[in-house]
Amino acid sequence: MPRSIAAVAAALTLALTTPAAADYQQDADAFAKVAQDIAVGSLQRARQAIAIGPFVGAFVGASEGESISGISFGLGLFTFDRPSILQLRQIVEEKLRARVKEHIAAVIASGGAAPDERDVLAKVVADVKAEILGEARVK
Repeated sequence: MPRSIAAVAAALTLALTTPAAADYQQDADAFAKVAQDIAVGSLQRARQAIAIGPFVGAFVGASEGESISGISFGLGLFTFDRPSILQLRQIVEEKLRARVKEHIAAVIASGGAAPDERDVLAKVVADVKAEILGEARVK
């Protein structure tokens, strides 16, 4: 009896301490997927933050009674500020705080009864979400 218990205990110890080969493959696949998503997201942000296109400029001036004018053509490089995920979280938090303060001020000004906190939070979150998604779609 003691030998069978020792054999079972040894088998269980080996089985629990040795990971299956499929575990490594699943972890590697998950890591590769996350790394690919991060790389694609970074490239898309960089692509959306830069615009290259034709640029036309004109100028007019006067010097000692004579008018001076000209026109120029070229290639323009414009950059746009695209918020990162961390910046986006800060923007959302700031907007939520501001909206909650506005809503509380409106309730106090109207002299009405205090509404349910969950209802207020759900309404404010829905408004801010719609506003941010609308801004993201416009850009």
